[in-house]
Amino acid sequence: MIDLSLMTACMALCFGFPRWLAGQDRADASGMESEPDKRKFAEALKQIVRASRYEFRPVEGARIDFHPGRKSWFEAKVYLPGASYCRIVDDPRLEYNCEWAATPNRRVLARFYEKLAAEVEAALGPDWKRRSEGSGKGIMFEGQGTSKGVVIKVLPPGSGAEALVYLIVVPVRGR
Repeated sequence: MIDLSLMTACMALCFGFPRWLAGQDRADASGMESEPDKRKFAEALKQIVRASRYEFRPVEGARIDFHPGRKSWFEAKVYLPGASYCRIVDDPRLEYNCEWAATPNRRVLARFYEKLAAEVEAALGPDWKRRSEGSGKGIMFEGQGTSKGVVIKVLPPGSGAEALVYLIVVPVRGR
């Protein structure tokens, strides 16, 4: 008979710890400390916004199928610097999203969330309108001018065991 506590510990070690470790320095240093890093972030975000005009096809990578539940998504060819994982989903709505890995220190993650929102705002420039969605619901950026209708959301860390910060880009439908 298999010892479930040993199997649980192995799964946590095999699946959870490497993911946490990979994102540990990213959440602490945010991946955007220097000017070249900020430029790389701005360039990647602008490329994703441009790709949103074409339903993200220019940045769409391999299709990932997850059969229990019949879910699927596309891995993104373009990652935002420092992100743990980026993908394109089409159910229930088309969106490009990235997540930044959890850290055991919630204050560090909360500071990272604020810094990420500031970096997004700086990268987008004055043609975007920023607004708060309310306490704990995130920050939204609405495109104006050539990006009218595109929405970018930066979501704060959740309260669950695996707290992550998300950035979501939703394109205009029916262009």
